[in-house]
Amino acid sequence: MISARNLLFAGDFASPQMYYGTVLRTELSNGTIKKINCPKLPASYKLISAKDIPGKNVLPYSDFPLLIKNSIHYKGEAFALLIGPDKTKLEELAIKINIQVVTEEDKIAETSIERSWKNTVSPSDTGNNPDNRDTEAVYSFSAHTGNYGEPVCAAASSKIEKTKTEKKINLKIYCAGQTPFWTRKAVSDFMHLDESHIEIVSCNVGFVKNTKIIQSAIFSCYAALASLLTKHPVQMLSNITPASLDLENDYSSVIKLHSVNDKTGKFVSHSVSTQRDFGAFSLFKDEYIDKSLISSIGIYEHAGVEIEAQAVSSEKAPQSPGLSFGMAEGSFALETQVSRIAQALDLNPLEWRKNNLIEKKQKLVCGMLPSELPSCIDIINCAQEKSDFNRKWTAYNLIKKTNGSNSEENLRGIGAAFAFQGRGFIYPEADKTKYSIELRLEKDGSLKINTGCIVSSAEIVETWKGIAQSILDVEDIQFIDGSTKNTCNSGPSLLSRNISIMTKLISDACYDIRKLRFRDPLPIIVRPQKTMSKTTIWCGKKACKDAFSRLSAACSVIELEIRRGEWIPHIRNINMVIDAGKILLKSSAERNIRIQTMNALEIASGGLFEKPKINIHFIEGKSDYPKGLGELPLCCIPSSYVQAVSLALNKNFSSVPLTKEKIFEALSGGESAQKEDTENDN
Repeated sequence: MISARNLLFAGDFASPQMYYGTVLRTELSNGTIKKINCPKLPASYKLISAKDIPGKNVLPYSDFPLLIKNSIHYKGEAFALLIGPDKTKLEELAIKINIQVVTEEDKIAETSIERSWKNTVSPSDTGNNPDNRDTEAVYSFSAHTGNYGEPVCAAASSKIEKTKTEKKINLKIYCAGQTPFWTRKAVSDFMHLDESHIEIVSCNVGFVKNTKIIQSAIFSCYAALASLLTKHPVQMLSNITPASLDLENDYSSVIKLHSVNDKTGKFVSHSVSTQRDFGAFSLFKDEYIDKSLISSIGIYEHAGVEIEAQAVSSEKAPQSPGLSFGMAEGSFALETQVSRIAQALDLNPLEWRKNNLIEKKQKLVCGMLPSELPSCIDIINCAQEKSDFNRKWTAYNLIKKTNGSNSEENLRGIGAAFAFQGRGFIYPEADKTKYSIELRLEKDGSLKINTGCIVSSAEIVETWKGIAQSILDVEDIQFIDGSTKNTCNSGPSLLSRNISIMTKLISDACYDIRKLRFRDPLPIIVRPQKTMSKTTIWCGKKACKDAFSRLSAACSVIELEIRRGEWIPHIRNINMVIDAGKILLKSSAERNIRIQTMNALEIASGGLFEKPKINIHFIEGKSDYPKGLGELPLCCIPSSYVQAVSLALNKNFSSVPLTKEKIFEALSGGESAQKEDTENDN
């Protein structure tokens, strides 16, 4: 199921008998629905509500309702579907449908703490050493992960086969998503139908800016139900409205760090406190919170660590799990913090990092022991050399100290960040998949590869072809394009786990075939599997060791200039140095890094940048294993950018996006700017 090779979008699924569907949403954020007021509809139009659902009205492993029946949880919540043959008529009728709601007068929007974490990971004794230095700051991270990219979110057709003894219902659904087999389970539960009767065809996902996890499953359920009840193929339209814009798109987090360091910069203690509002429902709150905690601690040596976190539910629309499930937010906070620590001690921030990294065979603070550490020192050394960081940082820092910002020359700054990336989910319950793939060497010498992996780039497919060609010396290589009906369950294509695991499985399968090809008759079929089964304990819960078993890492350096009078940062260059194991196709890896770097810059600056020069360097590490790299720019770039602006303006900034309004306010000495500037060193 290689969607990059599948030219279909859900909207390309056409039929002369096609019906269309739109979602009706609430305008209020709370209350109880007493009645749906609907005028008499034309014969070919149908209103579908929660009472029409034959199965479970929630997404798998959650309490997220697909169509509400009574209680309203947030503004923009879906309460009904309107289905019909004409799009224009559908819009006209939808305006006439409303709900009768009983609300509590003057009710204040409620928030509640859904779960709290508090743990001393390792105790510390800070004592009263006068040489110790406290650094405390609050870091905020906000992002908009992008609206659903297609006007049609899902399309479905149904077929009913009747026999004397039973009635069989078969559904075929087209959607753009990264979790086809989980979507199939969602539809199965919703329709009270065996999964064997449901086929999910993954359409072209394009570049995945938002995670497309929840939306694709929700709209697939809607399309399936609508098709069955109308006995027509149905396209569900996205109908993005002001009431639904926030669904799985916007998110923000706040992380408070308090570090105590000795006079050499070593951590004496480090505490992390964070709170995240997940809105009315969340499928991934544990995953997000703990990833943000782990990345807020990093792969540095700590004498003692304390963590505290809260997951909050509110009357907001369900929030996105973020571009990297919390890793970007935690890395931004930590990397900005350690640069301030180094700055306060008059230490080169990259030299500080080299002196405080964990060593081989040393566990992460979360208790997980990486089987392979990236070449961290080599990464930082390369970043220093390629960007001329040491010389430029010394020069720009000297200008700041001598109050050079009062001169008439343009201001310059440079910032650096170091971050790591794991693969996949921390918690086994979030991913119970046996990752599988099938390779078949045919009698005619061709090789067929069967995988349900969803990829957004055809270059990944070419990478896999290159692996097979180099091992088996086969020219005719075919990927089976299909659906959940005829492809292997290769797991969710999230957090780099799927791509890295599939690459390794393809390589292993090719070596197995090479051993068998001259001994066994053709065709030869091999079906390797990978199960995420090893666990450890983190914060009292079982955690997957594989989540951080093979780390990749990167160091980013951003140099920028701020022109006086304009006061808008102009990026001079960006250097990204990466160790992601074995790079199988350099052009594909570079393309991925460039795209993610541009997206990370958009988050960091709010869009305040011209297309910069991006220099990408890969470290030839000792690992023969390909690792994930797509999240690394998201974890590095925001902090590098904020640090560079902070150095240029001699102001400490602690939030992204760092917009021109925030910069102007800092220069004019606004109240919030003063708070941000002083909220670091005590």
